[in-house]
Amino acid sequence: MMKIKNLLFKGFNGSYTGKGWIEWDKAEGTEFFLENKIINMNIESLYEKLPKAFHDLHGRIDASCKIAGKGKGAEDIKKSLKGNLSIAMHNGRINRFHILSKIFSLLNVYQIFKFKLPDLVTEGMPYNSIRTVFEIKEGIASSEDILIDSESMRITAVGELDIKNKRIDMTVGVQPFQTIDKIVSNIPLAGRILTGDKKALIVFYFIVEGDMSDPEVTAVPLESLGEGIFGVIKRLLLTPQELISPKK
Repeated sequence: MMKIKNLLFKGFNGSYTGKGWIEWDKAEGTEFFLENKIINMNIESLYEKLPKAFHDLHGRIDASCKIAGKGKGAEDIKKSLKGNLSIAMHNGRINRFHILSKIFSLLNVYQIFKFKLPDLVTEGMPYNSIRTVFEIKEGIASSEDILIDSESMRITAVGELDIKNKRIDMTVGVQPFQTIDKIVSNIPLAGRILTGDKKALIVFYFIVEGDMSDPEVTAVPLESLGEGIFGVIKRLLLTPQELISPKK
């Protein structure tokens, strides 16, 4: 058994701490437990160390992870993974993120009301913060707490990532901020169609599912969401203004 105790590394304008243990056995394979923490590091400087999904992100990152697994090979280890992962990023921008690009392409209503979407290719979408907490069990990372907060919109997601099969299954809510809300509130017909009789914030919903590298993104009506999922999204998008309630 190899033990790692109080490993400290400073670099990338931040710091890393880690501890844990790894045990090798010819019959049982490899078993490990790792506890890691990243504090205020520059995301771009970590690109070579992070999965490709992070390469579309810029800013600073704090993260903590406790993870354990065992098995005779990589596939067995992926199936056994368990633990938790917490990530917080701040004051950065998102570029060319394929899931977000697909969602934006479906939001034709913005073009109708001349609401300018962020250009993910040339300028990126500035964000104030991104935060998420994943619980990992048997190789599946699930979350009810993924939130992107920016000046133009708030985006949240709930669902799971199947690490062993590299698949994603999530429900995403997109809540534009004041600009579009003010526009539709001043157009009676559009306001009724999009927000109901009462003036409420507009929230668009999407299902993201399939292979992580190129998932399908489908716009779905509010009524198709289960009350449990809607409740989680409503909590994450909570604002002083009113959200639409799902039909029962």
